[in-house]
Amino acid sequence: MDDPEVHKKPRQASLEEKSCGDGHDLMSQLSDDLVAKILSFLSSPIDRCNSAAVSKKWLHMLANMQVVDCGNTSNSKCLSGRKVNDIKLARLALRAYHRGSLTTLFVEGMPSSSSISDYGLEIIAKASPRLKSLTLWDCASVGDMGFKSVGQWCKDLESLDVDNCPLLSDEGLMYIGNHCLNLSKLVVESCRSIGCKSLAVLAKKCLKLTSITLADCLLVRDSGIISLVSSLPELAGMKLAKMKISDSVLEAIAIHGKALRSLYLEKVSGPTVGGYSWVVAKGEQLSCLKLRDCQGFSGDSFKVPVADKFACLDQLEIKGCDFLTDDVLIKLSRSAQSMRILALKECRGFTSVGLMEALPYWRKTLKELSLNKCYIIEGLELKHPPIPQIYPSLDTLKLKRCGGVGDLFLSHISLTCDEVKSVSLQGTDSITDLGIISLFTHHKAPSSLSSLNLSRCTLISEVAIYAVVKSLGKGLRYLTLAGCRGVSDWTIEAIAVYCVELELLNVNSCAITDLGVWSLMNPSIMNPRHEKLQFLFMAECVELTDLSLQLLVQMVWANPILLDVSRCPRLSAAAVNFLQTVLLDCEVVSSHMT
Repeated sequence: MDDPEVHKKPRQASLEEKSCGDGHDLMSQLSDDLVAKILSFLSSPIDRCNSAAVSKKWLHMLANMQVVDCGNTSNSKCLSGRKVNDIKLARLALRAYHRGSLTTLFVEGMPSSSSISDYGLEIIAKASPRLKSLTLWDCASVGDMGFKSVGQWCKDLESLDVDNCPLLSDEGLMYIGNHCLNLSKLVVESCRSIGCKSLAVLAKKCLKLTSITLADCLLVRDSGIISLVSSLPELAGMKLAKMKISDSVLEAIAIHGKALRSLYLEKVSGPTVGGYSWVVAKGEQLSCLKLRDCQGFSGDSFKVPVADKFACLDQLEIKGCDFLTDDVLIKLSRSAQSMRILALKECRGFTSVGLMEALPYWRKTLKELSLNKCYIIEGLELKHPPIPQIYPSLDTLKLKRCGGVGDLFLSHISLTCDEVKSVSLQGTDSITDLGIISLFTHHKAPSSLSSLNLSRCTLISEVAIYAVVKSLGKGLRYLTLAGCRGVSDWTIEAIAVYCVELELLNVNSCAITDLGVWSLMNPSIMNPRHEKLQFLFMAECVELTDLSLQLLVQMVWANPILLDVSRCPRLSAAAVNFLQTVLLDCEVVSSHMT
């Protein structure tokens, strides 16, 4: 009689052990013909795929199945998380034989995981001859062999996005470059074994490349980047992040990047003011320019003549720039009169009056103005500030924690808000009632404003908030008033009456009481259409008691919402837990939750 333990061993090993080869795989001792004969009795593709989990030999045989041409069927798949492994890729590959070749594959592993290997990538590559887009993030065990399989079997590949694959070197990327000649988009981030050799091959063979991103690739030097810029005639977009480069790279971009439309530099080190001046002087073809935390960049880079040099520029984003003076802004506005999006973050050196002088040049095209943590000099010393202009295209205004932006600036742009959809003045604590009321004085009715953020605007009173809510509240969907001293029960009552389309209300750290909550749920006050409310934030409202929770039960019984009442000291744990128990369809966030 056979020893029963012999038959139990394969069942004792887990699927993960079998897939990694840790268990004793008895089927590996059989010949290929015999294994194929045994598993041929499984007619279902899923069953045949599941069988691969108990035999690495069967998994290898699946990988060598003849590829079936599935016509032009389009298919995409996204795999991410801890459970992504070679077995799941094998299952996906087998299904691809029967449902059509994959065209898009996104795989995100875990930074410390090795469950996805070259073997799994080879399986899916063989099963996906029509793959056009491949994204691999945090695949620590995928190296050159896996990418060679992609280059061998997926010759129609057009987009490759690789992030944190430390085993990928020049050898694997060179193979891709030599075989995937239709490649048009390449993203390589945190692959520290990639150097200049592979970039030279890509520059020579992949002439259809239009977009390239290189980030945190420490072995890439100037020569590799210059070879790409000087050899690719259709290169339209380039991003360099966390890279060490010299002025020569920026000079090459300015001279050879004739088709370049988008340039994004983030946390690059090495260039000087002279290097950035090349971009400014030769930027006539650029439509999008983003400079974030770039070492050596300052407002002095714009001192070169820029008249008509930015004729096509419609999006400018600058972060971390000192000496961005009024003269620089005015010079930019005169040369880039097609500006749609202007975003300045952590910039210093210009005044509010200088900004007001620059903005009129963009009055016909500007759609979004964003100032974030910019220290702006108020400019009150001028007796005659620029005349306000009408900006018919402006739909987004963001002023976040900007010192020096006050009522004068808001009064200047008050006529721009006829069609504005989103206004955020978060943390801009120099704005008073005068600025808020003047901002919306000329707003048309019915209002197009859908989002308003006045959080941490400490000088705004309940009178101004009431006036804005009453005149513009009908179309508001998102209202954030966190930390506003002017929010009271009277304000909440006005919101309940006039903001009939509201989906989100944030009154964190506001002086509201149970009476304000009662206003929200009272049928005689609240418009019946107020049922659209989905998010209600009342954290750190120190005056709320258990009575508020009882009122909220009636309000949200038929309308599930996300409710945040954390750090409200007068709420008892019993009341919060009861609310969570009764309102099963609602999500309640509280520091009292058990």
